[in-house]
Amino acid sequence: MHRATQHRYPVTASRIKRLFPVIILFLILVCSQMTRGQEDDGPIDTVVTEIPEPSITAKPLTKNVFYGATPNHQGDFQYLKDRGVKTIISVDAATPDRELAKKHSISYVHLPIGYQQIETPRALDLSKATATLPGKIYIHCHLGKHRAPVAAIVACVGNGSLDPESIADILEQAETDFSYEALVRSAQIARKFSDQRLQYHDISGLDAENKNPTTEFMSQLVKPADRLFRAFRTRYSIQPDVLPNITHDALMIAETFTELCRSIDAATIEINSKQNTGQRTANPSTPTYRERMIKTRDTALAIHQKLSLPPSNQAFGLAETSNLVKKLEQQCTDCHRDHR
Repeated sequence: MHRATQHRYPVTASRIKRLFPVIILFLILVCSQMTRGQEDDGPIDTVVTEIPEPSITAKPLTKNVFYGATPNHQGDFQYLKDRGVKTIISVDAATPDRELAKKHSISYVHLPIGYQQIETPRALDLSKATATLPGKIYIHCHLGKHRAPVAAIVACVGNGSLDPESIADILEQAETDFSYEALVRSAQIARKFSDQRLQYHDISGLDAENKNPTTEFMSQLVKPADRLFRAFRTRYSIQPDVLPNITHDALMIAETFTELCRSIDAATIEINSKQNTGQRTANPSTPTYRERMIKTRDTALAIHQKLSLPPSNQAFGLAETSNLVKKLEQQCTDCHRDHR
């Protein structure tokens, strides 16, 4: 019986030839299933990109507003996204990384401020933005210690979500430097805007994506520079009551040029691109222009250091300080002549 069954369907070359298409089809189906399994499981040698640890800390001011330093990489933006942040407000001069923020479903609004007192129009911008823009909001400057906490305070006091009585504690926790007297004063005098004023304040054009903050920052230098220059045109006779003011003015000038240098670095690629396409740009970013900004910043820093010396040392270095002020004034004149 076994033998009869074995020879009922003999395996011949012609039979194999007839079954060949069926065998091929079977092999194709098997390979297809194996390939699909690989697609589902992912390639074996796939390299998983590790997200870096966040380099920033989002300090809560209210239930919806945080402040801190500039987010620099994917780990920072993921950190903010995990905390429900959907809008970032930058008060720094440097151009924000909008593309990386967009990949994390976060929108950016650029509202640069300097170290001077925050003017009412900008305070209104910040107050309305933090009250109406979507999601939780993260306000940042470069370090997250000075402009960001002050801007956040002005915004939240302005829209009524923060009690002004807590301002001193917030600035202390933020490690804000009270040498920035005008900036700190912005927080100290912050008051709530009326509901009507906030309601009718238009922020539809807030997002200054294509604007360069250089002009705005330069305009903030006019008054402190003028006071400093005038003080040293009186043959080195600096009155004691004037000294704290011009020392602060020198600090403001130095910090503003520090911001401008970083802003120029961030905008160089974009500006050079526009120049290559034949478009005119209002802010040249040649090496000479950048070098002048750096040298002017260094001169202002040297003036501030001289003026910050104890009173017993100031008379000794007053002539040298006066020469530095003259140098600063000449640097400003030369730059305006060549680049305005």
